[in-house]
Amino acid sequence: MAIIFSLIIWISIAANAINLYPLPAWVTNDFRIQTSYGMHQFKSLSDSNLDLDLHKIIDVGFKWGDPFQGLSFGMQFFNQAVTTPINGDINQIIWALNTFKVRWLHPIIDGEFSSMSGFVSFGSFLGATTSKTFSETTGITAYKERSVSGYLADIGVVFGYEMNPDWHLFIQTMLQVSFSETSQSLIGISSPDIVDFSGAQAAIGTILKL
Repeated sequence: MAIIFSLIIWISIAANAINLYPLPAWVTNDFRIQTSYGMHQFKSLSDSNLDLDLHKIIDVGFKWGDPFQGLSFGMQFFNQAVTTPINGDINQIIWALNTFKVRWLHPIIDGEFSSMSGFVSFGSFLGATTSKTFSETTGITAYKERSVSGYLADIGVVFGYEMNPDWHLFIQTMLQVSFSETSQSLIGISSPDIVDFSGAQAAIGTILKL
C-alpha cells in the first residue's frame, strides 16, 4: 500500500510541476489517475490445476471525466511465487504477469456523494512463468521457463464515494475469463503449459484528479 500512495503523490507533484500547454483543457483539466490493491482467486494457473489461495493484484489506470462513467484504461501487475514439497524435493512456480485493459463503466446509482456503476472490460495479458524443482543437497534438478500471453474479458460492479470533487474512493468486484492463451519455450516452441487467468477479484482503491 505504501508503494501505491507514494506513486499517487509522485504523479500529483509531477503533473502539477509540468506545463502541459498547448494540450487542450479537456486533457489537462479532467485527467484522473486510479490505483487499487486487490486480491484475485484464480480458477487455475496451469495444466496442473493447482489449488491456489488468493493472490495480490496492483492496478494503475487513468481516465478523463467522471470517475465512474465512460472509458478507462488500466494496467495490472501480478508477481507471485508458490512453493510446494514434492517427493522430498521442493517445487517452486513463479508467475510474472501483466494485464492491459480498456473498460466501459455505466452508472447504476448516482447519489450526491456515493455511486454504483457496472462495467465490462476487454484486454490482454502477457508475461512469463518459471518452474523449478530442487533440493538442499543436490540443487536444481528441473527447470522450465515459459513466455505466456492471452486475452481477457471481465464484468463487475464498482461502488464509489466522493471525498471531494477531486478525490474518490471505491470498492470493486468482478469476474474475469481468459481465452486464446498461448505458451512458448525460450526458443519459441509452443508448449501445453497454458496459463488460465480466469477467476474472481475484489479490490479497494482511489481515484485522484490531477
